[in-house]
Amino acid sequence: MQRPVQLNDRFIKSSMPRVHWMVERFKENLKPPHAVLHRMDDPRTCLTVSVDALMNKRLYNRVEGG
Repeated sequence: MQRPVQLNDRFIKSSMPRVHWMVERFKENLKPPHAVLHRMDDPRTCLTVSVDALMNKRLYNRVEGG
């Protein structure tokens, strides 16, 4: 079983593996909950993704020990 998504976790998109994203905060008032991620090489670039999508290995992969 995968561990839950937490603040400061890093992910890569399967479609864009060279770009790393870090969880900045959560929007728990949305159903399902969403995470706001910022791009590691350009912190001004953000995206909002459902936590369910981040847990889907076909879409995102967690970067361990980053």
